[in-house]
Amino acid sequence: MRHSLVLLVVCLCAITIFSGVVAAQPSTPACLAMYSGSWAYKLSGIGGGGFVAAVGTVTMAVGSTNRSTSTQGISSSTITINHNGTTDYSLMPAQGTYQVDSTDPNSPCGTGTLLLASGTNPSTVRTVRFVGHAKNVAGTTFNAMYLVSVDNDGVVLTGEATKITPTP
Repeated sequence: MRHSLVLLVVCLCAITIFSGVVAAQPSTPACLAMYSGSWAYKLSGIGGGGFVAAVGTVTMAVGSTNRSTSTQGISSSTITINHNGTTDYSLMPAQGTYQVDSTDPNSPCGTGTLLLASGTNPSTVRTVRFVGHAKNVAGTTFNAMYLVSVDNDGVVLTGEATKITPTP
């Protein structure tokens, strides 16, 4: 299990580093819809002077905002952050967006970026890269995601998200 986690972290870091060009492409509504729904997530790692863990929920939907009428991924999340055994932050709710790398020929709709929370504290998880896995029976939506933090000021967190109400 430990070797699998190390391999997962290495793969997610590689995706994060090498996906800059792909991530800049617009998400298609079909790819965004593959992640629609409510998710529970957990992240953990070392940095910022110790152990950091985060848990929460995020609801992802396809829609538009008052800032843009174009179709995009919209997220609403809650997050609680634990730093060295002490709950430092509980941020509720955070509004954001998510983007799916729909033009990646190696994994269309399989990777993307999600805003979980906002803030400037190094312990605050803001944006994560995700890799969808465990599609539903029909193959039309994902029921699980691997996660890795991408902007945490030296704090590297990895984890998973599971759809709370999976699509059959």
